[in-house]
Amino acid sequence: MSFYRALCLSTAVFICSDLLMAAAPVDLSKSTTMKADQVTREEKFGLVVARGNVEIVHDYEILQADTVTYNEALDQVSASGNVRLKKKEGDIVFAQYLQLSGDLKEGVVREIRMILSDDSKLAATRGERESGTRASFDTVSYTPCNVCRQNPTRPPLWHINARRVVIDEAEEDIIYTDAIMNFWDVPVMYLPYFSHPAPNVKRRAGFLSPTFGNASGSSGAFVRVPYFIPIGNNKDVTVAPLYADHRPGLQLSYRQRFAKGYAHLGGSGIFGHRRPPTQRDPATGAVLPNPDKALDLSFRGHIVGRTQFDLTPFWRVGANLERATDQTYFRRLPYFGFKNSSYLMSKAYAEHFKRLDYFSVEGYSFQGLREGDRISTTPLLLPVVEYSTVSRVGKWGETWSFDAGALGVNRRIGTNVQRFSMTGGVQRPFYSSWGDVYTVGTKVRGDIYNVHNYKPNPTLGERSGVAGRLFPQLFTHWRYPFVKIGENHRSLLEPRAGLFVAPNTAQGYKIPNEDSLFTEFNTYNLFAPSRFAGLDLVDTGSRFAYGLGGETTFPKQDVTLEGFLGQNVSFNEPRDYLKNTGLEYRWSHYVGRLEARYDDWMALGTRMLLNRVRMRPERQEFLASLGKPILRLSADYVHLPTPQGVTAQSDKRRQIVLGLSSQITREWMLMATTTRELGSGAHALSHGGGVTYQDECFTLQVTAEKSFFRDRDVKPGVNFMFRLVFKNLGEVSHQLNLGDPKGSRPDMLGGF
Repeated sequence: MSFYRALCLSTAVFICSDLLMAAAPVDLSKSTTMKADQVTREEKFGLVVARGNVEIVHDYEILQADTVTYNEALDQVSASGNVRLKKKEGDIVFAQYLQLSGDLKEGVVREIRMILSDDSKLAATRGERESGTRASFDTVSYTPCNVCRQNPTRPPLWHINARRVVIDEAEEDIIYTDAIMNFWDVPVMYLPYFSHPAPNVKRRAGFLSPTFGNASGSSGAFVRVPYFIPIGNNKDVTVAPLYADHRPGLQLSYRQRFAKGYAHLGGSGIFGHRRPPTQRDPATGAVLPNPDKALDLSFRGHIVGRTQFDLTPFWRVGANLERATDQTYFRRLPYFGFKNSSYLMSKAYAEHFKRLDYFSVEGYSFQGLREGDRISTTPLLLPVVEYSTVSRVGKWGETWSFDAGALGVNRRIGTNVQRFSMTGGVQRPFYSSWGDVYTVGTKVRGDIYNVHNYKPNPTLGERSGVAGRLFPQLFTHWRYPFVKIGENHRSLLEPRAGLFVAPNTAQGYKIPNEDSLFTEFNTYNLFAPSRFAGLDLVDTGSRFAYGLGGETTFPKQDVTLEGFLGQNVSFNEPRDYLKNTGLEYRWSHYVGRLEARYDDWMALGTRMLLNRVRMRPERQEFLASLGKPILRLSADYVHLPTPQGVTAQSDKRRQIVLGLSSQITREWMLMATTTRELGSGAHALSHGGGVTYQDECFTLQVTAEKSFFRDRDVKPGVNFMFRLVFKNLGEVSHQLNLGDPKGSRPDMLGGF
């Protein structure tokens, strides 16, 4: 809130009051009322004086003072003695004396104190308004921190003192002279001069908070200084020169809002030097002099974009863009995001929603970031068409459904596929007098494939041509919930069963599997007509699924217990592609889920695939949180099954993340975390810890993390990061990475 604005509004109350000055113009659109113990007019001196508990209300603003005086000769309004102005925005202004001219262009205020709407506090010994557009204040102190209620004289955590503050209304600037930042009343920083936009300024060109970092295990030293440039009211550009590992670079961001959509485009680039490879003598291993002393210029960067437009209430279109020059760019420069992503996805789409219908046309382009991913074999999905509709409930309680879709999988090298698919179905629920529920339904699906350069296995040559299939399926589902409500608990026990009948047809070597490469058998797809994520694999054969679920709650103790256990029984011999999924036997492995919650003190949950004979987990996910904020332990454990072709001795698919945190006071919190790989060759992947202080006006965060793994040109290292946030001023952050000395090298951003 501007200092001037507070004074200006308070003076407007006096000028608009016809009770104080009959000759002054009155804004009839806003009523004014006044209360005072005494109102007199002194003709000799040309004064109108209101004395004793003066209260003036105008436009939802309240002015209180001991005395309010209007000098007709000088055209001045003054208020003195416990002056208090409560503004409609929530600001409260206190002063001992206030005086302004009738035209609001000049004035003086003494001993001013303000409590702003965001609970910030400001004080000054004197303020003066000049020329109608400029106000200055002497000996200013400002803080957004709360005042100690037990000891109001105790200094706040931090505050700023300035010899002089000028508010320029025309330029909308606040200018400080001889400003000092104090922590616990101890000076820590001196700025002879600085300025920032007034609080009412929403957008203005200028520098944003810089970013500093050091990651010698990856990108080396890093500095980024963004500069914001508004272009009109609905678009802006941010230009951020950066410097990373002795190489200059640039980051750009463009944003624009439209009446029915938005567009955002950004990216970065690093111009670096790539040193020529070291040459050694084959016999002695000695380094040979390199005749090429020049360094090769190289470029690394990325581009991202996002746009979406609502064309009508039922149609919208949009696009996402994600691309990088190389696979480890984001790992080496984590400041741009995508650090833990395994791929980048670009997408264009159009969607239609109306009642119970959905239609979409999409296109996908991927960039793999894992070692071994190649652009030539990564598919371009174009087009991806999907249509889905569901009927309203019919006369006999039935519901009809229809789905159709088209898919194009295009590669430079490898299999190219075009697929068209349609699925129609109907289902109806039945409710018995005993309380159990039956659902009976049927589906029929037809697929047509046009395949090019498809090689089913190494023994067969490449095949091209058209193939099709028709797949009908009948299914029924039964559930019988038993509910018991006791004095202190509520319990639910629900047995479930499902029967699925379909022809036991082979997958066929003419149809490639593109969208169902990974199958996860769990409690969510146990009773689904298809247990596969995509359409290329059909869930052939007949099977029976059963399970038992339950839940018990104790409302008074705030305790909840949930669980489920189920199994699949196949009437046909399982296919080879079901190996290591839990469905490789006619009597499958068990799928289960357990959850336990107690108030905010405990939360436990696990999903598992249990061996049908030994009842040992073949796959398991476990999450736990124990304790109160004063001391809380968390654990995240995952155990994945051994993939085909990988021996158990070389398997590294068990991992655990342990965390410990403590909110030792309302402001201070400590935390520590560790990530370990379990099984054969178990070792630590990372350790981390940190401390955080946060109150109403200041945040301090310090964290450290040591990583032990390597990913191509990304080396192990130690990361340090600290972050300072000052309410209403901004933040300062710094990130430091001390890499493994054995793995570090000077040309971090070269060599690709």
